[in-house]
Amino acid sequence: MKKSVAILVSVCLLLVALGIMLLTACKPSSVDYVYSFGVAEWEFPGEEAVFPELPAGLLKVNAYLKSQACPIDALYYEGNDDEDADRQAKAVFNQAVSNLSKAEIDALGLPAGSWFKYRASRGGVIIGEYAYP
Repeated sequence: MKKSVAILVSVCLLLVALGIMLLTACKPSSVDYVYSFGVAEWEFPGEEAVFPELPAGLLKVNAYLKSQACPIDALYYEGNDDEDADRQAKAVFNQAVSNLSKAEIDALGLPAGSWFKYRASRGGVIIGEYAYP
């Protein structure tokens, strides 16, 4: 009887140990991270808002960014950690801003003194920023 109780206790301890190992070893190999792409700050002096809080200059800039294949929304990147996902988002951002031209933005007819910042960010972490002018 003592021998069967000892075997039963040993088997239970083994099962508990295996359960703990499985729970701690089953971490996801990758995680999805969300990034915001778009104009984060701007000023278009003297412009009236077309929609509440959207000046006409911002609509022109957003249309230009879209025409240059710049993302203007939230995108998800899968990575083993935030640094891995940040590298992916930064590569997309860098490719997008390589298409931008100050001369083309000047040709949009924005009011004198206009400026904006196009950004990619993850939460409060800025991954990339393009500033005009």
